[in-house]
Amino acid sequence: GAPEAATLRKVGIPERTVEAIPREALFRRFTAAIGLDDDELAEPVRATLQWRDRLLAYVHEARPAEVFGALAFGTELVEAAAHAPVLRGLLETGSLRREAYVFFELACLPTPEHDHELRAIAAQLAAQPGGLADLHAGMQFALEQRREFLDGLAGT
Repeated sequence: GAPEAATLRKVGIPERTVEAIPREALFRRFTAAIGLDDDELAEPVRATLQWRDRLLAYVHEARPAEVFGALAFGTELVEAAAHAPVLRGLLETGSLRREAYVFFELACLPTPEHDHELRAIAAQLAAQPGGLADLHAGMQFALEQRREFLDGLAGT
């Protein structure tokens, strides 16, 4: 969900700079600031295509708790930790205006309500036979895919 106005104020993000702006538009603002044009963005790199294809195949083949583990624990709940080093690097360069990197600031903000909802669903799934193992397997799959994706980006 969208961060609360109080959370934005606490970290110094002017609400008007992000209010009602889709995340995709905020990300596009970042890519434009670093010099990527629409043509470059239209052609995903190999690592992106592999991650997408593997995740889609997994979602179609896996059990519900495995899918939830992949999407919640292996993706959603690690987003802030995954984006934090990127944000630190952007801040260290000092070459971008805040409007350009605010996408990563938002990605690093805590989302307690959303996280609580994900954990509540996970608790229900974990209570089912094999549910905890399936949640763990899905999380492991997604984390491994993230590692392979990042390794692939480093090699491109």
